[in-house]
Amino acid sequence: MSCLICHADIAKQKSKKAVNNVAGIESANAAVDTKILTVTTDEKVTNEAVIAAVSEAGYTAEKR
Repeated sequence: MSCLICHADIAKQKSKKAVNNVAGIESANAAVDTKILTVTTDEKVTNEAVIAAVSEAGYTAEKR
């Protein structure tokens, strides 16, 4: 993730591919400079679900 468009794809858009569409995620913020996605949840959300949403958007992710 190296541009603001990528940031929008992963965290902000309300499209089918966005992380915000994972059930239980209240917010998501993808930092372009650090390449870190931070999510806030209201219920238990698995790392696998977040990683899958990032992958579906066409990017790679791993748990840190």
